[in-house]
Order: sequence, then C-alpha cells, then structure tokens
Amino acid sequence: TNSEGTAYGENEEFTTESDPLADLPVVTTLSVKDITHNSATVSGDVTSDGGYYVTSKGVVWSMVENPTVEQNDGMTDEGEGTGGFDSNIGGLYELTTYYVRAYAENEAGIAYGEQLSFETYGFVMDFDENMYYTVKIGEQEWMAENLKTTTLNNGTPIQEVEDNSEWGGAMDPAYCWYENYEEKFKDVYGALYNFYTVASGNLCPAGWRVPTRDDWDELIEYAGGEEVAGGKLKSVSVLWKDPNEGATNEFRFNGLPGGVRFGQDTGEYSEGDFAYMSEVASWWVYFYQWGEGGRQHALLYNSNVIGMSHMPESTGLSVRCVRGEQGDLEWEGEPPYHIMPPQ
Repeated sequence: TNSEGTAYGENEEFTTESDPLADLPVVTTLSVKDITHNSATVSGDVTSDGGYYVTSKGVVWSMVENPTVEQNDGMTDEGEGTGGFDSNIGGLYELTTYYVRAYAENEAGIAYGEQLSFETYGFVMDFDENMYYTVKIGEQEWMAENLKTTTLNNGTPIQEVEDNSEWGGAMDPAYCWYENYEEKFKDVYGALYNFYTVASGNLCPAGWRVPTRDDWDELIEYAGGEEVAGGKLKSVSVLWKDPNEGATNEFRFNGLPGGVRFGQDTGEYSEGDFAYMSEVASWWVYFYQWGEGGRQHALLYNSNVIGMSHMPESTGLSVRCVRGEQGDLEWEGEPPYHIMPPQ
C-alpha cells in the first residue's frame, strides 16, 4: 500500500494439516455384563465427537489382545452420533477368554476405548434338563451354581420329603427345597440333599461328580488356602448377611448362603428344621467317616475361612459338582452299615 493504492502478489493455495489425535472421538469401554456360555453385553460411551460427526460406533472383540476394526473375531455397529450404548455379542466359545474394546469413527479416523477382558462360562445339563453354568478354576471345572435335580442320572426319581419327622427318619435318597418353598428358592439356591442321595454315586450329571476330599483340597489350595479361600469363593450378592466378610467371588464360583436342614434334634434346632439362610453355604463331600457322618465344606457370612466338619447323614445340604467320573465312596473307619458304595 502506498499513496497510489494497494497492490497484490500472485494467489497461492495451502491446506492446514489436522491433529489426528485431537480430532478423533473420545470413547470409553464401560463394562462387560450378562456373561453366558456363548454371549455377553458390553457397554460403551462416546463422550466427544472430536469436532467431526461420529459415523459409527460399537465394540470389537477377539481371543487376542487389542482387537481393531480391521482385525477382530467380531464387531458390532450401534449407529451414529455420541452417547452411550449396549452391544450384545454372541457366537462365543465356552470357557474362553475374550478381549473387547469400544470404538467410534469420524472423519479423522477411529478411536478405541480401554481394553476389557472376560471369560465365558461353560454349561452342563442334568437329567431333568436344568442347565448350569460352569467355570474353570485352575485345572478343575466346577459348576457355578448349586445342583437342583430331582432325578438321579440313571433316571431314578429322588424322593421329595417335606414332613419334618419323615426327613429325619429317611434312610434313602431324599431332597427338599428350603422351607419347602420351591418357587422362591429352587432357581437361586438349588435343592438340599441328604447324604444318602450323595452316596448313591448317581447324583451329578453324567461326566460330573460330587467332589471328593482331593477335589476340595485342590480348589482350596488354588484359592490360597482355607484361611482366605472362603472369601474368594463367596458371591458378593446382597443375599449374604452383612458383613459378608472378604467376599470377592474372584473365581466366579458364586457361593450363595442356601442354609441347611437338620435331620436330628440339636437342642437349638429340632428334627427337620431349616436354618442359616443368608448365613451359611454348605456342600457335601463324597466322603464318609464312621461315627462322624458325611463331610461338608462351608462358607460363613462373617469369615474368610472355608470350614470343614462332619454332619449326620440325615442333614440336608447343597451340592456342587465338579467335572470327572464318580468313583467309589470314600470312607474311614468301619464301613457304614446303611451306606454302601455305588454298584
């Protein structure tokens, strides 16, 4: 510019470069829930579009870490724009670890949320066609639920006994529901069985067994020993009475306090009484000691410890099964006259 006016040079073009990190969407992988043997639900949230419209969002998953939109075992597309979403993923393998990340895409590229991992359950079905989820714990595979069959695996019906005196006097396989209330307690806690049912050798589904002392010992050792194993095997559910000491459910064993049914008068409880719902989870062991009765392992609401004791054969306790063929009943001392190994 001078006294005569303003002059201009030649016209040139240029394009600024964008900062790809600054312009990508911001996405978070929130949680994995509703895990089954072949599916799960993953929640994500796109909290910022990065200055460009989000054209797609969802999750990617794989059996190897850090899945991407280009390399994965599966992915979902939950539409456009920012905001939260739930992705239902299916077609998964049983007892398999998967890695999952939420993603969001805009003009600048694709952004990923934090990687989460989860393991699918296995499953097994009993003679009554009840289905149970299962989990791998170390080298063992355990049911993640209590048994609720009313039929032995050879097709023999198990007698349901509601009457208190009949329960205490039964010397054949018998079961009941806590407080004889099937609708309320069956699906959550399973059935309570006397030891004669356990001793039949045919209680668990084919290919599964009532755990022996060795089975329980292996589980307890893997969980860190009896002083801490109780907490690691307990569910964190509100079904436990406070304080549910040390509960972490680290191995997804889902131990729940289904209570017991007494088969003998204890002084505090009469024959056939139900007790300890919300306070005790107690399971039979495939072992009998002459003069002591059947062996049980128990979790308590106010302790990390997994306890062991012997209970009369007429006691009603829960049962968890472990994968493996059922062998002969173990016992110590004189062979019990009314409990014989399976034929």
